[in-house]
Amino acid sequence: MAVPYDALQVIAVSLLSAALFEAVTWLLFYRTGSYGRQIEQLERMGKKLEEAQDQLAADPNNNAKKKAQQRQERELRNFSITMQGTKFKIGLLTAASMIGGMWLVNKRFKGVVVAKMPFVPPGFITGLTHMGLPGDDMTDVSASFFFATTGPLFRSNLQKLTGSGPTRTAAKFLNVQGLSFDKKAQ
Repeated sequence: MAVPYDALQVIAVSLLSAALFEAVTWLLFYRTGSYGRQIEQLERMGKKLEEAQDQLAADPNNNAKKKAQQRQERELRNFSITMQGTKFKIGLLTAASMIGGMWLVNKRFKGVVVAKMPFVPPGFITGLTHMGLPGDDMTDVSASFFFATTGPLFRSNLQKLTGSGPTRTAAKFLNVQGLSFDKKAQ
């Protein structure tokens, strides 16, 4: 089965949008020395916390080790909160790029069927897949839905390919405000 030309165009717009977004994000955030230092510090703090957890697991009745682990958790939680500002800015940039790309796709492909699904999607999804399309054939896929599903896929793969964004270790400790670091909870 051949892929419709319009679908290829939407994929190209999605890929270009993701590449442009990653380039801008890299220029504004990931390449800066302060961001690199923050990520390194976050990873160091995470490793210290894991070491404290291991020491506490070896001797669970030692109050000094419990306090050391709690101190490491508190420091990591506080540092993670300070990094939320950068994460928020990146989130705003992501939203702006998605809105810009969606505007472009909606302007160019308004009312154009770019793909056909082999099944009728569940009712709560048909509003998204059939958005802006004429007719009642719910197997038709709009360009908006196609763009919205391929954009994040391309972004995440570009981040992995280019090595931009936080490392896996840093991402593990980036959202730690209310979490317990107890090994049993993980």
